[in-house]
Amino acid sequence: MILLCLLLAAYDSLPPLPDLARSEFPEPGVLPAQTAYGVRFGGHAGQFFGADVDLGLQNLSLAAAYSRINEWDTTDMGSAYLSYGIFNPGIRLRPRLRMDLVEREERYYDISPGIEFDLFSRSLVTRGEFEYNHWDLHNEIVREASGRILLTFDRLSYMPQVELSGVYTGHKAKPSLHTQVNVGNFHLKLGSLVNQGFPSPRLSITYATPGLRISTGFSSGVKHSTLISFFDPNLPIIYPTSLPAETLSLAADVSFEVKILNHHFRISGSYKEWLNRTDIGSGYMISQTQDIKESNLRLSARNTIPMKEIHFSNSLHLEYSNSDSALTFIPDYSITDTLIAAFGIVELSADTRFLSERSGLEKSLPAYYTVNTSLGLRISFAKLYLAINNLTNNRSEIYDDYFLTGRQYAGGIVINQRL
Repeated sequence: MILLCLLLAAYDSLPPLPDLARSEFPEPGVLPAQTAYGVRFGGHAGQFFGADVDLGLQNLSLAAAYSRINEWDTTDMGSAYLSYGIFNPGIRLRPRLRMDLVEREERYYDISPGIEFDLFSRSLVTRGEFEYNHWDLHNEIVREASGRILLTFDRLSYMPQVELSGVYTGHKAKPSLHTQVNVGNFHLKLGSLVNQGFPSPRLSITYATPGLRISTGFSSGVKHSTLISFFDPNLPIIYPTSLPAETLSLAADVSFEVKILNHHFRISGSYKEWLNRTDIGSGYMISQTQDIKESNLRLSARNTIPMKEIHFSNSLHLEYSNSDSALTFIPDYSITDTLIAAFGIVELSADTRFLSERSGLEKSLPAYYTVNTSLGLRISFAKLYLAINNLTNNRSEIYDDYFLTGRQYAGGIVINQRL
């Protein structure tokens, strides 16, 4: 009904283009992303195996993937995604369907239909997104949903925006309302959850130019999460049919991001005082921890160095976490790095991960690192490669009673062709 009312109110058979020329880059979430045209197919087999396909056309996007891995326990993962764009004067619609499957000791299956839309009228740009999640958890059906509508008054001074968003979980709707004004390169956003007994204000301030972005934010109150936003297939968690709400006494965060040619750097930090925080308890069940203070510092760098015959790219992420009470499986320090080097037709890649000591369910877990490598030959639009996971044959305990499997081998092919 809301979507129908917006269509009737905003549709114009010959609307003018949105007056975006007066706003500073980057645009505050107005225009939809473009779809890449091409087809990609990949497959690998050995001690771990899988396949994936990705097709992008003018209006159609299709992707599917399946893999079986045994890094520390045998896990089957599958996913599929389909979307189709419908473009008419003043209206852009993109219905979509996503399916996800994760099976280990427990089986999790999710079907998620959704839609994105953009409506353009003489004085208003409306953008929205809705998604419904139909979960099969432990042979029990769980229904959740999320949505967002962003109204941009692009003809008014400071290009004000109003955002109504929310989630449906635990058989209840949890809406939020935010407003934003854009003054040159500054973007000020203020909002809160609606109809909550505990005040839940949100404030963020962002300064953005084409190569620089600085933001800070403050929040407090209740935080609701859906299963799809919390779900992590790399953890041996037994998920409940609904997640308990978290409550913040205070949260503050700041980030600094800069892009220079092919180099991208980002530093961010946060401080949170939790009244109730989600954690992992006995038996890998979701639990809550009360009255805890938590701080995080993150540094990431992505660099690409293209040359005539040699091409290097590297992605590095460092993170420091601290809390006044131990949180399960969260290390004080973590480092992840992905390096890709191409020499003519030869391509070498290495994924490195290091985690410091951390608290388990009932004991302290040791620090460990893993290195996954691959060596490939690229000929025209195809690449043949050999992959070695856990190159150093590390067999450390990474979760309580779960150990790294050891070194594993697989060979594969990737076909990538632009259309």
